[in-house]
Amino acid sequence: MAHPTTIWAGLVGLCHHRECDMSTNDACLKQIDAATLIEEACARNSPIEIHFIAPDGETHVAKSRCLDLDENYLYLEDPQSIGHPLELRPRQKIQGHLFLHEVRYTFRTAVIDPKQLVQLNKKMQVVGIVVRRPLELIDGQRRAYYRVSLLGSSPIEASMHAAPAGRVDVVSIDAIRFDASFVNVSLGGAALTVDIEAGRQCRLDDSMFIQFYLPDEEEEYVFLSEVRQMRKIAGGTMIRFGIQFTAWPSVIHLRRARQRLQKRITQFQREQLQKSA
Repeated sequence: MAHPTTIWAGLVGLCHHRECDMSTNDACLKQIDAATLIEEACARNSPIEIHFIAPDGETHVAKSRCLDLDENYLYLEDPQSIGHPLELRPRQKIQGHLFLHEVRYTFRTAVIDPKQLVQLNKKMQVVGIVVRRPLELIDGQRRAYYRVSLLGSSPIEASMHAAPAGRVDVVSIDAIRFDASFVNVSLGGAALTVDIEAGRQCRLDDSMFIQFYLPDEEEEYVFLSEVRQMRKIAGGTMIRFGIQFTAWPSVIHLRRARQRLQKRITQFQREQLQKSA
């Protein structure tokens, strides 16, 4: 049996303790048995997101679920990649993002078999993939982009609506819709606040369209995003969302939108530095 590895949870939203302030960088000293956590993820068929670099050099994202675990391998549901054909190969290095208890964990591993029948029970088999059992889980919430605060006397509002799984280009007329207020923004995503009644309709890992205008701009920003963090604030009357922008309808679209956004972020940074000088 593999020796159980452990991690320290709690850095920026990873703590299971609801009384911890997830807006700080103070680590919660709650030790978690990583092996037990992965076993629980398989028992719950928890969602998992796979990031990998395709032969064309682009980073692709696929969604899957945990199915089973043994001493050496982790078995996952056949990954589905929105907008790109899936081209996983044996020995392909991948980064996995595991979602459990409203927490996101990250690990690195490699593909052993990109297509294998996985035995769910005595009567049922499904197509899946086999990856090497992760040796460790790490903080999956580290930010790759600088974030600027958008809090001020004039709140910046956004409109959001839910995107159906697998068909994000088709939105139902009765889809969940609500307005949100920005807390901060970066090239990778944003933090927003919403009313508790609207926010409780969403779940971690949900896909959401977000539309907004920045001050003094006439062109609207439209991103497909995924919910990465959720927590109650303001005495339980509001929910704070952390979202990540995704490559929809293409990587080119995301790159162009980020180029526009980068100019404004740089401007916001200058303004904030001048105020603090």
